[in-house]
Amino acid sequence: MKNIDYFRILTNEIHSVITATVDENGLPVTCAIDIMDFDENGLYFLTAV
Repeated sequence: MKNIDYFRILTNEIHSVITATVDENGLPVTCAIDIMDFDENGLYFLTAV
């Protein structure tokens, strides 16, 4: 598979993901990301604040 094939799967089949990290106090912080589109350069996504 080529990168563009993975981009297509992420955009069309998965679409929404949750990322997680920790803040300066070691507490979890999460963010929802919607993968909206792609082209040969990469993915285009939205996040909510």
